[in-house]
Amino acid sequence: LQIGDYPGAYARATEAIDLNNLNAQAWNYRAMAATNLRRYSDAVYDASYAINLDAAQAPAWVTRSWAFAKQGNYREAERDARAALEKAPGNGYAFHDLAFALAGEGRREEAIVALRHAAEQDPRFKPKLEKAMQLAQNEDMTLLFSDGPAQFAAAAPAEEKDWSILVRPL
Repeated sequence: LQIGDYPGAYARATEAIDLNNLNAQAWNYRAMAATNLRRYSDAVYDASYAINLDAAQAPAWVTRSWAFAKQGNYREAERDARAALEKAPGNGYAFHDLAFALAGEGRREEAIVALRHAAEQDPRFKPKLEKAMQLAQNEDMTLLFSDGPAQFAAAAPAEEKDWSILVRPL
């Protein structure tokens, strides 16, 4: 995942699942790889499996929230982002995904507040917050979320690149 080899990451996570299908982290890694491959239904399935194995951990909730939002299932995305925040109140990705879900539901001001929290937790979300603040009231905020984690890393100045953005923290 960290080097952007999403098919390889998907294959390695599948191998880990084959060795131990009770490994919630492997299921979530495979879900993360699937989101980067734009296989959102697969990501929802795998993240759901991870949640069923270990519902107390935030990462799978965040992964599934993103996949739901990318499918346009904003209500489910909001629910999962809020569940992740219950488990990890300082998770910038959960706030980011909550902003995406709220934007999809047409709740612009709440989405901006969620993005503000995301940027407070992780400065890599500040450019997205700034863009959101510049959008006209009638513009579709969901367009701000057409990117993925790899685009965030690519947009960082070379001396400040942090490839950990490719992997949502566990």
